[in-house]
This record gives sequence, structure tokens and C-alpha cells, in this order.
Amino acid sequence: MNPFPTPRSVEDLLKILSSFTDYEKMESFHSGKVRCGLDGMERLVESLGRPDREVPSIHIAGSKGKGSTALMADALARGAGLRCGLYTSPHLIRLEERIAVDGKEVSADRLLRAAERALAPLRDDPTLRPTFFEFITATAMIVFAESEVDLAIYEVGLGGRLDATNVVEPLVSIITDIELEHTRRLGKTRAAIAREKAGIIKKRVPVATLLDGDDPARRVVEECARSRDATLFAPGAGLELLPDGEAFRAEIGGKTTDPFSPPPPAILQARNGTLALCAVSVAMETLGAGFRVGLPELPDAAPLTQLTLPGRFETLSAGPRVIVDGAHSPGSLRAVAAEARRITSAGRLIAVFGLARDKDVDACLAPLLPRVDEIVSVRYDSSRSRDPAELKAAAGGRGRVAQSVPEGLALARELAGRDGTIVVTGSFYAAGEARALYTTP
Repeated sequence: MNPFPTPRSVEDLLKILSSFTDYEKMESFHSGKVRCGLDGMERLVESLGRPDREVPSIHIAGSKGKGSTALMADALARGAGLRCGLYTSPHLIRLEERIAVDGKEVSADRLLRAAERALAPLRDDPTLRPTFFEFITATAMIVFAESEVDLAIYEVGLGGRLDATNVVEPLVSIITDIELEHTRRLGKTRAAIAREKAGIIKKRVPVATLLDGDDPARRVVEECARSRDATLFAPGAGLELLPDGEAFRAEIGGKTTDPFSPPPPAILQARNGTLALCAVSVAMETLGAGFRVGLPELPDAAPLTQLTLPGRFETLSAGPRVIVDGAHSPGSLRAVAAEARRITSAGRLIAVFGLARDKDVDACLAPLLPRVDEIVSVRYDSSRSRDPAELKAAAGGRGRVAQSVPEGLALARELAGRDGTIVVTGSFYAAGEARALYTTP
């Protein structure tokens, strides 16, 4: 019997992929017990004729903000007239969300055609056994190559050095902010984690970061860039984030962009926007004046103003206001909680909080507890979700417990009242489940 029949629907495809190793859902992977590498991904893309090399790209790694930075780079590149492909993970509701062309989520039909092409070599060679993430990454590469996009933007799944996306040879790489995360997988210090992230830096490929000069993680990125003869754009080295009243500007190689007002939380997203502006600027310069539409020296920053970032401080309803944000690191949670507190002028602020078992629960709760009026600990639909009773215990017994995101939201609505604010956070999976309740029939 053919183990890989032609998928006729996304549900068919998901059934096929259910037999693939899915590190996103494996506790043993996140605990560092499973070893992985790039050999399988290299074999897969070779068997497909290297679709990753048919399209110029931007590659983004980091502990937090890489998804937002990818979305911003996509908006900026399209604003400059480029036809863009965007690959992000995880998805909030639908598998198709991971792949976008020209600002639109890939259609089910287009996804299935690309997946069928990616399945073909697996039928011919049973030793080809990609993981779920490797297969979807290769499928995205096929979509972008066949769609003849001008630029593809790839967000790293986890880490960088050994991530499936790291087979690409980009025009420019980005390292966003670094935090202690996935420590059993990536290392116990920020410097060690930075080394894994900096594994995406390629020989003579420019790299952008906003890590400060005295930061040990910055020194690691500098060392990796220097060893690979890669030009570094960073504070004090050709890249600056400049406040401009209520807005911001980016200075890139001595040239300054127009002001932009990023989505909330403002300072966090201003950093991501500055990195996106730098990367798109470098990419446009590399693509050159011979490009069919002609490219400006700097991208127009206007697309960053009022940009909606799905699952990132996204307001879903009012009365009470419900916001979802997939923040799952202490720094991101601090920014989300501070912004939610700032905008809650009346009523109560309630956090619906779900967290993976491999996260540092104390570090993640610390920025939330002083800023919210109440916390509802929830379990989301994943074997990696921490028991909400454990979350409540870690919060000193504070708050309520719910066994699902819908149950947690119902409790939160009672606690918030019509004038209050609810923020669902701690995990993209929890945010996705909440988002599905408001955005699907």
C-alpha cells in the first residue's frame, strides 16, 4: 500500500504528515534528548532540485520577535514593489498560514500541488524520511520557486544552526533579541544560545542585529560574522533605532528612514521593524538597479505604521476587550503585560495564561503577576502544555484554573466585566486556540 497517496485536501495532507516526526510537539526534542541535523533536509531539497536556491531570500533567527520581523520585512518588500514569499511558524489555526505569497495565505490547492511534488521523491526513496517541519519547509520553497517570487523570507523554527531553514543561502540574515529559552536544547547561557542562532550567518552574507555592544550575545554574533567575513549591521556599526516623538526612525548605513509607528508593544516592535528595514534595504541593494521596477535606496517605512500582526497583540473583540499574543519568553511577556496595563484605563486586566513545560515558569510569570488583576491558568491542546494547576502553584496559588482555553476565556470574561481587558498569552498555541474562537465560523 502506498504510504504517501496523493492528498486531495489539507485534511488528507495532515493525515499523511501525522506519520512524520513532529519536533514541534515532542517533549523529548525540546528537552534536548533527541539529536537532529541538516543532513535529512539537504537530501530532501537535493532530491527536489534545490528549490531553495531559485529565489533570493532573507533568513531570520532569534529568541523573540522573529515572526513579527518576518511579517514586517514582507510588508516592506511588497511596499517596494517586490513579489514576496513568506514562511513562518507555527500556524495559529490553519496549516496554510505558514506560507504566504504576495501578502496572501497560500490556497489549499496551491499547497496540495506543492506537497504532492515534495512527496514524489519520498515514494521513490524510502530512506528519505523528513520531519514534519522539514517537509513543510521544503513545500514552502517549492511554492516560492513555482510562484516566481522576487524575494522569500524564512523564519527559523527553533535555534538556527540545525534548523531546516538553514539550507538557504540568503541575501541577508537577521538575529533578533536573545533570551534564555529552550535551554535544554540550545544552551544554558545567552551566549551559548546566541551561538546557535548565529549559526545561520553565511560566508560574506550581511547580518543585522540590535543586540547592544556590551552584550555577551552581541559579542558572539560579532565573532561569528567576523569568522565568516560577513558585514555586520548593529548599534555602533551602521544600524540605529532612533526615537522620533511618538514614532521611530531607522538609520541604516548613514541613511535615515522616514518615521514609522509600529504596532504595539511599540518599543519591542520598533526594534523588529528596524531590523526588517535594514534587511530589506540590504536585499534591495543586492538585487540591484536592474530589477524590473527599479528599487529605492531605502524601503518606505510607511507599511509598518498600523500593520496588523496576527497573534501578536491582536485585538479580537470588545466588551471586554480580548487580545491575543503568542509571547512565550520573559522579555516578550513583560512588553505585552506592560502594554496591556497601559491601555486598560478602566475595568480589570485578566491574563489567560498557558505555557509549555520546557519554559521557565517563574521567569515567565514574573512580568505578568505584578501587572494583571487576575490570572487564569489554562491547558492548551498539546502534550507539551504545562498542567494549569502547576501554573497556579508557581503563581503562589493566585488566580483560577481552567482545563481548556475556551473554559479559561469564559472565566476571564466573568472576571473582566464589560469594561475590562483580557490578554491570552504564554504560547502561540494558546493564542491560536483563542483566535479560532473569534475568527472562524
